Formats: sequence, structure tokens, C-alpha cells
Amino acid sequence: MIETYQRIRRWQAGNFRLGSLLHRGIWGLSDQAFISATNLIVTVVLARDLGPANYGAFALVYAGIFLASAFQSALVTRPHNVVGTTYDGAEYRRYTTATAISQLWLIGAL
Repeated sequence: MIETYQRIRRWQAGNFRLGSLLHRGIWGLSDQAFISATNLIVTVVLARDLGPANYGAFALVYAGIFLASAFQSALVTRPHNVVGTTYDGAEYRRYTTATAISQLWLIGAL
């Protein structure tokens, strides 16, 4: 019993070393780093090229787009992804149809 416990502890410690975690998650980490760096470069280039007034207008419109996207995600997408998984067959089709209609209403409102 004690030997089994010790083997499990060694296995857990070996799997949670920093190098092992980085090796397994390097692709996700590098993907996020690449996207963040690209966003930073595009923002700096736009800010220098557009000037303060035009970049300010761009930033307001861009923030509005992000706000609308977050609003849509919170009201339609996430609830469908969470609640929709509990339904089967005809119930799922009805719920998805209702979600699609609410999406269309949201598009019209925005």
C-alpha cells in the first residue's frame, strides 16, 4: 500500500514539473503570444499612420464591435452551448430554433 502511494506521488510530481507543463502547453502558449504580438504591432502601426483623431475614432468603433460581440456571446452563444447540451431530438431543434430567432432579433437591435 505504501509503495503504491509512493509511486503515485512520484508520478504526479514528474507530470507537474515546469518543463513538462511547458512542453505540453507550448503550442497554446506560442499561439497566444503570436496573436498578442500581432495585435500590438497592428495597433502601433495604425496609431502612427492614422493620427490621434482618426485613431481615436477607430478605437471607439473597434471597442463597440467588441462590446457587441461580448453581448451576443453572453446572450446567445454561451447559453446555447451550455443549456443546449441538455436537450435531445425535437427539444434540441426547438431550443436551437429559438436561439437562432433570438440571434436574428439581436442583429436587428444592434
